[in-house]
Amino acid sequence: MYALTREQPPGPPYMRTHRPGSLPQEAGTSSPAARLHPGASVATATPLQRRDAANEAVHALLVELNVPNDPGPTDFPELWNQLRRQPELASRFQSVFREMLRHANLAAPERVFDLPLTGNQLVLLRTMFNGLEELRQLTNQAAAQLEADINQQQMPLGHEIYSWSKLTGMPIEFPHAFDHDDNAVPFARVLGRLRTEYLLIEPEISAQTKAQVSSMLHAVANDAALRREVFSLAQDALGTCNDNLAEGFSKMALAVDNHRMARAVERGDVDVKWLDDWAGSLFRLSLLETAVHRYIASRLSDAPNLFKEDRNRLIEEPMETMLHAKVELRRTLGLPSSTASTIEFHHSSILNPADLRTLAHTVRTEAENPAAYSSFLLDNPTWRAGMKALHPQEFQDLKTRQDEDPFYDLDLPPDTDVVAQAAYAEKAQQVAEQHAEQEQALLLRLAVPTAWPPKTEAGSGDNH
Repeated sequence: MYALTREQPPGPPYMRTHRPGSLPQEAGTSSPAARLHPGASVATATPLQRRDAANEAVHALLVELNVPNDPGPTDFPELWNQLRRQPELASRFQSVFREMLRHANLAAPERVFDLPLTGNQLVLLRTMFNGLEELRQLTNQAAAQLEADINQQQMPLGHEIYSWSKLTGMPIEFPHAFDHDDNAVPFARVLGRLRTEYLLIEPEISAQTKAQVSSMLHAVANDAALRREVFSLAQDALGTCNDNLAEGFSKMALAVDNHRMARAVERGDVDVKWLDDWAGSLFRLSLLETAVHRYIASRLSDAPNLFKEDRNRLIEEPMETMLHAKVELRRTLGLPSSTASTIEFHHSSILNPADLRTLAHTVRTEAENPAAYSSFLLDNPTWRAGMKALHPQEFQDLKTRQDEDPFYDLDLPPDTDVVAQAAYAEKAQQVAEQHAEQEQALLLRLAVPTAWPPKTEAGSGDNH
């Protein structure tokens, strides 16, 4: 019998007691969507937050350029002249466009469009400006779809948890424990849609979904930080599209898998192979996502030469293209087991078989780059902790040598000697940086050189 409780895991006091704040609810507002937690990070920004950011970005640009909200044909020549006279405004225009791409979950390349001094600049300018407005409309549409989807959830989270406990055959005690948590309603909606939609698919996928949901429920029940993260991620799984549900749920499942690895590291229950497989699969997933973003950005940068249908698919359905790549390449590239394995609307993706082969080749090549993999590993605190747990003697020896640094024998300068205190602080910073470099060097010496080929096949679902 698994119990859902509010007992929080051991940890620093701020980790145990911190709860993100919520904006005051407007009078008379009682819809589920009105209870969305507004304090999500950029990485987990909701469509509502992306909509607001997009509107603010476009409005700020128009104000700065002194352009009407709905510029007409006569406004573009003056706008172009402004950009030619003031390069900083041209740079600002391109920056806002890149930011809009980020808000729409597209890539943010170094250069989306050039602003050349020759050629048909007005056509290019209209293309860019229309792109800004189009992306703003898309974020508004996504926010409206999210709100409509959430408002269909009439039953509390506990009801959905209880229903899933019956499906999985693993009873859960106190299923209503988190009914009033931030983002509990979006999480309940995800569970409800998975139950009514995913379980109609072929049995093996249903079994995988059951296992992932069961694991997720038990994990979030016992860790407040993970619960906040997963509940927040639930919002990006909602909307009108089942493929959005698939991709969003896979991100939630990946968060749970990463949490499980972190806890295993803390317990000392990992071995070298498990840690390497896990880190390598995350690296390859990151490389694939980056490659798809680059592909989309490259195609969009050629917007004047794109077929209208292809351009619309890239602008309106970038997630379908991303999901298509993950589903088709998850086995070949050894992506995490939580990666989505089905896609409903293949026709909304712009990828063809040749594109998929190119993406796979790109990821394989980049995964063989030791420098790139090393940088990725060093940025992952769970991997670093795992390496220290696997090689305790090496890191203890390093600490012993560092503790013998002559700096630690120096006396603290008196408070009245400002110059000496500044010199001491500078020396302390140098020693800290030196020790950090030594630790990184040891981590990399003990690490595997590349993330390719994968040690195991972490998924299924492709033939490329």
